Amino acid sequence: MKMERAASRSLNYYSKKQEAQRIDRENQKILTRIINVKPNKSLMQTNLNKDYYKNHVKTKKLLENRN
Repeated sequence: MKMERAASRSLNYYSKKQEAQRIDRENQKILTRIINVKPNKSLMQTNLNKDYYKNHVKTKKLLENRN
C-alpha cells in the first residue's frame, strides 16, 4: 500500500513568501512615485537638444583654435 505524501515545503517558505510580498509592495510604491513625477522643464527634449548643439558648436570652435 502506497501512501501519498503531502507536498513538502522548506522551513523558510512562509518567511520567504512574506519577504517577497514586502518587496512587491515596496516596488509598487516606487513605481507609483515614478509615474506621478511631474516633468522637469530643464530636462525637456527641446532644451536638451539646444544645449547639445550649443556645446557642440563650442567644442568645434575650441578644436579649431587648437590647431
